[in-house]
Amino acid sequence: MILRHPVLPLGRSELRNVLGRILERLELSGTNLELLITSDQAMAVLHAKHLNGVGPTNVLAFPNTTSAEKTRTCLGAIALNADAVIREAWLYRQNPIDQFIRLVTHALLHLTGFEHGQLMDELTESVVEEFQNGFSSPN
Repeated sequence: MILRHPVLPLGRSELRNVLGRILERLELSGTNLELLITSDQAMAVLHAKHLNGVGPTNVLAFPNTTSAEKTRTCLGAIALNADAVIREAWLYRQNPIDQFIRLVTHALLHLTGFEHGQLMDELTESVVEEFQNGFSSPN
């Protein structure tokens, strides 16, 4: 099965490549996670169910709260709203792939215990910059 969005054309192998490189950059190689790419409508349901939020959000992170051993190998799950990626990329005049990398990195940092703040923002942007500078390109 190939996961695609009309403007965010990342197939399954491309997603694995990008995620693997983000995990490597964040020194999380060898860990796994679940990634759900969804829409505004489905994200609004998840947002309401898990955070009592209203409307869609761009990304949600669900840390693995099972056994400590499983947490070391599976960080948890990320729900990423492809509609929001495209909308935010257009709004902020960014490449959709860069916005995808930014949101996935942001969510991964939450899964590893980071809270919003300057350090989280700097780490997120450093990963995006490395991709932009040839650290990796989705192939």
